[in-house]
Amino acid sequence: MSRPARENQEIGPLAGLARKVVAGFVFAAAIYALMHYAATEQGVGASVLNFPPGAWITVLLLSLLNYALRSARWHIYLAALNQPVSIPASVMAYIAGFALTATPGKVGEAYRCVLLDRHGVGFNSSLSACFFERVVDVAVVAILASALLYEMELVGGPAAFVIIGVILGIGYVARLDPAIVHDLLGKILRNRFARMRTHISEFTSNCGLLLESRNLVTGGLLGLIAWVAEGVGLAVILDAFAVPLPIVAAVGIYATAMLVGAVSMLPGGLGSAEAAMVILLNQNGVPLDVAAAATLICRIATLWFAILLGALAIPIFSLVYAPKTTSPSVE
Repeated sequence: MSRPARENQEIGPLAGLARKVVAGFVFAAAIYALMHYAATEQGVGASVLNFPPGAWITVLLLSLLNYALRSARWHIYLAALNQPVSIPASVMAYIAGFALTATPGKVGEAYRCVLLDRHGVGFNSSLSACFFERVVDVAVVAILASALLYEMELVGGPAAFVIIGVILGIGYVARLDPAIVHDLLGKILRNRFARMRTHISEFTSNCGLLLESRNLVTGGLLGLIAWVAEGVGLAVILDAFAVPLPIVAAVGIYATAMLVGAVSMLPGGLGSAEAAMVILLNQNGVPLDVAAAATLICRIATLWFAILLGALAIPIFSLVYAPKTTSPSVE
């Protein structure tokens, strides 16, 4: 296939993805404008603008910790799949994926796989790592969300531990026999994409490798600490508003809001995650105006901060890690 034809094939899907990203940003802007308009009379805008700089720095540093830990996990996954890439390149590509977080189900984050594909990292391997880390994150966030159920006394301690036990049990069984996951994904995907059997087989085999004890435990612990960090950030925000909540409750509320956003399949969980966070904070004794302001600050320091870093990382990656071309020799 000629180079122009191949480039056209690559540009087509990327152009479609770009349109979805733009639509996501427009939708996001509308949601935030409505939230701000609805809360203006309660002084939420002023609360956000007058938020203490020291608290801003702390919350942003906690978000950076989240990104650093998840980037490290990403590199560990690539290494486990025998993909040769330097730590700076893999981390920069990972951060660049955040630019497309505001897409349904965050599927746009897979753009990091496109970037690394141009640098010798197998697309199937990086896509497997991308998929697997999303599964691990969902499991970790679900475990953290169960803490809220216990804190709000919606379920007793034993029930919360049952939820955690079921999630850990599924991971343990899958680790004991990765073939279970391989066969299950294979049957589901092959029935729908029979023409892609080779790629699907490689994809499921990669997931089996990532289910090995060292990768599963390391990835799970890094994910746990990463998401707890952002939940602690919400607690810091509330403390700055002089409406402190127990860290367990703040982490649980943040995790539950992220789950609601993921289930909604809206771009970046926009609207649904914010609504869930405001409602849960209010139910836990936080005044509505403070809950709205804290939610806006939390999302700026997590979601929008990540998108900003991703937008900066894309051109940097393109400049620093541009594919090397060799000049034709002159004879």
